[in-house]
This record gives sequence, C-alpha cells and structure tokens, in this order.
Amino acid sequence: MPADFVSNALCEAAMRDRASFTPSCAQWRFGGFLGERIDTVLRARILDPQAREAILGEAVEAFRKRVDDRLAPNAGFWQGEFWGKYSLAAIAAQRYTGDADLRDSLIRAADDLLATQDPSGYIGTYFDSSFVLSREGKINWNVWCRKYTLWGLLEIYDMAGEARHLHAARRLMDHLMSEVGPGKVEIVRTGVLAGLPSTSLLTPVVMLYRRTADERYLKYAEYIVEQWSRGVGGPPDILRKGLAGAPVHEWFPEPEKWAKSYEFISCVEGLVDMYRVTGREDYRRCAVAIYDNLRRWERSPAGGISFNDKFVGSNRLINVLSEICDAVYWSRLSFQLLLLTGEPRYADEIERTLCNALLAAASPDGRWGLRRLRFSHEHVPAPQHCRLEHHQCCVDNLPRGLMLAADAALLADARGVYVALYGAGSGEAALPSGRRMRVSIEGRYPDDGAVAVRLRLSQPETFALRLRVPEWSRRTQASGPDGARLEARPGEWLSVEREWRDGDCVALEFDMRPRLVRFDDRALDAGDPLVQLSIGQWAGMRNMLPGAPPHTLEPEEARPHAPALLVERGPILLARDERLGGGGSIYESLPAAAAAEPPRLEPIEAPPGIHAAYKAGFAGMDRAIRLCDFASAGNGWDRRKGEFNVWMTVRENGT
Repeated sequence: MPADFVSNALCEAAMRDRASFTPSCAQWRFGGFLGERIDTVLRARILDPQAREAILGEAVEAFRKRVDDRLAPNAGFWQGEFWGKYSLAAIAAQRYTGDADLRDSLIRAADDLLATQDPSGYIGTYFDSSFVLSREGKINWNVWCRKYTLWGLLEIYDMAGEARHLHAARRLMDHLMSEVGPGKVEIVRTGVLAGLPSTSLLTPVVMLYRRTADERYLKYAEYIVEQWSRGVGGPPDILRKGLAGAPVHEWFPEPEKWAKSYEFISCVEGLVDMYRVTGREDYRRCAVAIYDNLRRWERSPAGGISFNDKFVGSNRLINVLSEICDAVYWSRLSFQLLLLTGEPRYADEIERTLCNALLAAASPDGRWGLRRLRFSHEHVPAPQHCRLEHHQCCVDNLPRGLMLAADAALLADARGVYVALYGAGSGEAALPSGRRMRVSIEGRYPDDGAVAVRLRLSQPETFALRLRVPEWSRRTQASGPDGARLEARPGEWLSVEREWRDGDCVALEFDMRPRLVRFDDRALDAGDPLVQLSIGQWAGMRNMLPGAPPHTLEPEEARPHAPALLVERGPILLARDERLGGGGSIYESLPAAAAAEPPRLEPIEAPPGIHAAYKAGFAGMDRAIRLCDFASAGNGWDRRKGEFNVWMTVRENGT
C-alpha cells in the first residue's frame, strides 16, 4: 500500500490503521486577505458566543421536539442534520484557533444532545425512528440525519476524549442497525435519491470501526458498499459503474432525478475510507476514476461541482448553478485523495475551490452564505431550512470547507514536510526526527506570484522539503537558501533535500500571466433538452430570505449557448462587475480576435467591496475592459447593487 500524508484533521485516530504511515500533525493559520476572510466567517457564526449559543441551542432543541416527521403529512425533513453539521465545522474551527471557550461550548451542547438519547440508543429528530422509507414519493431524510449525529459525536469524542460520547455513538449506531440493515429495511431503499443520502453514512461508520475495532461496524460498512449494487440495472451502483470508467451522468437515464452530487461525493469519500481499512484496491481505483471523471465533466472553473446539485455533465452548460455543499465535499474528496496518493493535482483543486467558490459563498460580514453560485447576474442566498431561524445546509457546511484548506496547507510524513498551499500564514510541522519546525509563508499570493517559504528550526536537520508547483504555473522560478536556482516543474512537487538551518528560505515566483478558458458550445446543441432544462432551473432559483428583493431574473436573460471565454490569473477566476465601471455592457460579446491569445492585465484600484481589479486589453478591442476576482463579483447578492458576468461570448470571425 502507498504511504499516506497526515494533516491536523486526519492524524492519529483517522490513520492509525495504516502501518506504513507515521502520524505527525501540522498546524496552520492563514494570514493576509485569505486569513481575514476566514476569520470573518469564524467570528460571525462560531467564535461569537452569543451567535454560537443561539445556533447550537436551536440545533439541540430539534432533538427534544422531534418534529421532522410531523411538519408535513407522510414527509420527513432534516432538522436533525444541523447539530452534527454545525458541530463538525466548529470542531475544525476549534483546532484552527485553539479557542478553549468554543471547546467547552461544544462539549456542553453534545452533553445536552446525549440527554435526549432514548434507552434504545436512538438519538434523532423523528418522532417515529422507524419511519425511514419514502411515502407517496415524498421526502425522507431520517437516516441522513443520523449520519451527521453519529459523525458529530465521534469528532466530539476525538476533541474531548470523553468516553460517554463514544458510548453514545455506539448506542446510536446499534439502534440504527436494529432498524436498517441485513434482515431489516435495506439501507439503499431508505430516504430519497436512490439511497445516496442514507448510504453516505459510510464514512462515520468506518470512523466508528476505527475507534472501537468492533468488527460489526466494518461488516456494516461492507454491507453499505454492497447495497449500491442491490438494484441491478438501476442506480446508484457506485462501485461497478465507477470502475467501468463512464461519466456519472451516463450511468443511468435522467441523472437529474437521482445523481445528487453532495451525497454522491460523500459516498465516494467513504470508499476512500474503506480502502484505508481493508486495502481493497478496487475501492481506491473506483474513487480515483470517479474523481477524474467528475473533474472532467462536472467541475466548473470556480471549483464548484455539478449543476443545481446534480451530475448532468455540467461543463456542457454555460449557465452555472452550483451548490456550496457540493464545493465543500469536492474539497473533502480532493483532500482525501491528496493524503492517499500524495499527488499535488489534488491540492490544485483544493486551492481553486477555496479561492473562488468558497470565498464567494460567504457574505461580506460572514453571518450567512449562498445556496447557489451563478456565473452571471446575481448569486442565490441560502434560505433558512426546515422552519429554523439559524440553519441552512450550505451555511453550516461552509466553515468546514474553509478549515479544510488549513488542514491541507502544511503536510508531513516520515520523509519530510510538504507545503501544499501558499496563502500567507504560518504553522508547525513535525520533522522526521520528531522535532518540530515552524514554517511561514510571506507574500501577497494569490494576488502576487512572489512567495517566500521560511523555516525556523531549533537546530540544523536534514530532511526533504517539498513545495507544490501548480499545474497552471508553466514558468515557475525558484531558488534555495544559497541563491542557487531550483528546477520547478508544473504539476509536481519541487523537492529539496539538504541540511536545513534556522532562517533558511526558499523563494518562489509563480507564473501569473492570464490564461483563457474556452466554453465548448459544440458539446450540446442549443436546443438540447438539458440546455433548456438548465435555463429554467437557473432562472427559477430565487432569493427566499425575509425581505429579499423582488425576483426579476428571467429565462431570456440566461447567457446564450454560444462560443465564450473566461480569464484566469493564478488560481483566481476573473469576472466582470458593473461596479468596476469602464464603459460597455458586462454582457457585450468580444471580437473573434480576443480568443486568439490571453489579454494583457494591468492592476487598478478596486472600488469598495471588491478585493482585486484589473484592466484587460484583448486583441481586436480598442478599449480595455475591467475584471475583478470572482469571490468579489456580485457579492452584494442583489442585482440592483451591481450585476456580474464570467463567460464572455465571442463573435463570429470577422465581426
């Protein structure tokens, strides 16, 4: 088996089953603009005691009331996901910040949750725990909710080390196994969407096995994987179809009715977990094959995944509608495969998603988030879910995605230390000797390509320092502490093995020349039913928050299914925004000559509310147009405050 890396989030308990792996933890804290944005989100929803207590209190109260199966006839809602989902993000924030009050608050809330546990072991928000099957074609999220409760309890146990939380998790799982499983209700038949939400329980079941060594839980995890192929000739059939190599949207007809991306990706993450504990090579091969297909067919230039939460071959659609939960779990799967394989391409994906989709997803004050990202006009804010005031799935998940970047930034194994992300900041990693080293990253990356990686050691030591060279950086300049030039190849680790001394520095200069990405309108005909369906959904998704502006987006405003291009700079996607001014419509078409080569970019002063702005000189145009970073574009969440646009259509030759 290949050796794994380790990060702060996945050390010790998460990886102790791999004999080839040496546990050591890296701790990272972002600075600069990226650190400011992350801190804003954490302060608003997690570190602020008043906000945190209101959010946690409402989540725990749902377990006392148990109304998820009584909010509508024959339907089952998902209030039960929010304690676990929010707690997982907050636990990650506690690791990141070391906040003792946050730790105590999370333990108190977990203990309040334990007080709702029945003698049977059941903890849940359904009055009838056995109501796990969809009735009359309506929703049911019972098992899904228990997934997040189990997961939250296990990570609370990891954080606090209190046996009562692990004991409660075992009782919860044992009760679920008494209702759903072999000889009971088949798990793939429970819930909705071909059993994807329910069977995404796989990851916390494997976690429970790791922490207890109880073979019953491993057998249940194997049962879940087998269940995917239970409906021969129908979805989800993840293992067999994934190994066959076809794109997910081609597995079965009408993927928009079953291929729900968030839950699907969570299932694939579970396969990675299963590979770690079983060593079954088909699990690993399946996860990698699915990932590669999703990257090709579903991942948008902003690092989001799928269209309106379904795998439909989304890269064939110019009108993007991307859920934030999907982006968070795409980053999680990227992270898991980075740890498993050591391939830097997965860190490229984490960076892309972080700098674009995730940063765009938070309101400027960090108090709320988006439900869907668009590539033009306006984004879609998240509505409160399930008649609650403080919760929505994407809003609760977002901080977890941000914290994952900190877990990925600095990695270590028995061979040395890996710098995987380059935002300004600092952290500590264990060296092969067992001593610890402090690493700091200096510079204004990704606004600027110059980066200095500085090491602080208590005494000289020989080890390998490996630095990610992004695939997009075709001309990277690098030099070591002695000023000697280092060879940096795109898409690889730059490995420098030597005796390192306190204060040594590696200087990097990444290739920040702009790049063009072209939309291929030939992949689908403009009249294809999928194109028409996507336009209707794109326009129909609206802001449902109290006091929301009037909904005015119409299907006729959708971007035309036609040749188009966008601009990238470093890991950042650029967009037009009306607040930038400069003349011309943000939806104007570019001349054909503009597609021949990337534009010339010149930084300009950004107006309030926008982080970075540029003048772009395209071939064939007698004036520059203005672009900004995607995360800032449309961040007023109201088209009346300024619309934005990413894909710029290109006129035919000679026009």
